[in-house]
Amino acid sequence: MIFAGIGILFSGVFLAQQWGLLNIRGSIDERNSFFQNLAQRETDTTRNTILCKIRVLSEYSPLSASTFLDVYGQTGDGELLTTMLSIGARRFERTDILSEYERCTSASQYIPTESVITAFAWSETPEWATLKGAFPKDVEVINRVALETGVPARLIVASAVPEQLRFFNSNRESYKRYFEPLKLLGTLSQFSLGVTGIKPETAKRVEEYANDMSSPYYAGDGMAVLIGYGPEDKHDAELYARLTDAHDHYYQYLYTALYLKEIMNGWESAGFPIDNNPGALVTLFNLGFDKSVPKENPETGGAPVTVGESVYTFGQLGEEFYYSGELADLFPYPVYE
Repeated sequence: MIFAGIGILFSGVFLAQQWGLLNIRGSIDERNSFFQNLAQRETDTTRNTILCKIRVLSEYSPLSASTFLDVYGQTGDGELLTTMLSIGARRFERTDILSEYERCTSASQYIPTESVITAFAWSETPEWATLKGAFPKDVEVINRVALETGVPARLIVASAVPEQLRFFNSNRESYKRYFEPLKLLGTLSQFSLGVTGIKPETAKRVEEYANDMSSPYYAGDGMAVLIGYGPEDKHDAELYARLTDAHDHYYQYLYTALYLKEIMNGWESAGFPIDNNPGALVTLFNLGFDKSVPKENPETGGAPVTVGESVYTFGQLGEEFYYSGELADLFPYPVYE
């Protein structure tokens, strides 16, 4: 059994090399040298600590560490990276990674451990590989909606990821036959609709708040016109068509963005801004307006979603995607001045 296990291990490494999964810039010695040189140039304690933690993570998950380092280089946002590193450690909660993180403040040495490909198990599944090939096809329309509404594109995608993974898991035959080989997003057409799974009654309330300037959920000036109807349109039929169009996902992302915008406005008006809390926002997107009760420290949760061999909550999946660094080249992290 021991030799069989070794054989499986080497086979896995071989396949990973063939697929380029282990193509992380430079060798381990080069990576360590890179971190050491950066640390020598840095005088800021926070930056040194972040670089130290990225190096710790690289012992557990080289690919995620490389992705996080790229994001840090692009944004220079220490607070963002601190959150990414914390969420990235979840998969290794039964290891010493948190204590190793803590040692970074005193520049202690690290104890190498067995590593996995990424810090996020869902990102190693074929379902995620399908989404990674599908979302780029919608990058223009998602960025258009983000520009029109002011809602970050990455947050819009974070709201869609859990619904897509849940859809693929519950529709295995159609996923294997159609969505996986063609790298397409699933468009729901019953109960929850479109690529983000928005419910018709939720969409109607989005429209209501977009037109109600007295509501704390008011979406803001210029938003109502984006979802206006023509004089000949039959409302319910047109709304259904908007939310189930398999070829043009514009309205599906638009209603999702407006929902998020209205939730953010409602919480801010109550004195509890959650603009920078993607886990809570994706959770509330899943639960609906009726569960939106502004308060301190909102929790991440929602419906259970099975991906591979793991069970997540809807909000947890959205939060983990947001902070994973996945697709950051297409849907970058917002920069707040």
